[in-house]
Amino acid sequence: MVITEPEVTIQLKIPASLKRKIQQIALDRDETIKTFILKSIKKNGVAIPESLTVDRRKKRLKDV
Repeated sequence: MVITEPEVTIQLKIPASLKRKIQQIALDRDETIKTFILKSIKKNGVAIPESLTVDRRKKRLKDV
């Protein structure tokens, strides 16, 4: 399923230590913070299409 609606930005304030932890986990998994967060939300029962949890950086690199 491809999402055709526009993407929007959300912001939240979290402790710096939590941000660093999220960044490190995402780095260890070789994925973006966005991908990590979307996968985490999906694991908590929110319906998120697979197309949104795929790291688009890797697709672009393959296209080059």
